[in-house]
Amino acid sequence: MWEVSTWYRKLYHQKCEVDAYRLLRRLQGHVIPRFYGTVRLPISTSPLHPITAFIPGLAVEYVQGTNIDSLNPGINLPLEEAETVSDQVKDAFRNIKDEMCVLHNDVHIGNIILRATDRTPVIISDTR
Repeated sequence: MWEVSTWYRKLYHQKCEVDAYRLLRRLQGHVIPRFYGTVRLPISTSPLHPITAFIPGLAVEYVQGTNIDSLNPGINLPLEEAETVSDQVKDAFRNIKDEMCVLHNDVHIGNIILRATDRTPVIISDTR
């Protein structure tokens, strides 16, 4: 059943994500969102297989801010601030790599949020 193999693949990706958050514990709340744990949301209908009886998920910090893919340097983000943010983003990815040799492997501007409080970048993992 392809549904079961899809579920196994999703569980594997979730485990990798959990492992990365645990390795990067020191960066949580600063460079990356805080990780609170895993969740299992039950499916109300009859599952096709026991493994598909729930939807796995991660509970992570909600980061109030602006996704940088919605910003336009020089228009709604001053160029000087855009350069500062760019440097901070590079530093954030270096910190992630240097912390425990963790690689993000999905680097794009949609995975970066500027905190509303201090406009510092937070690297997220968009697992759509």
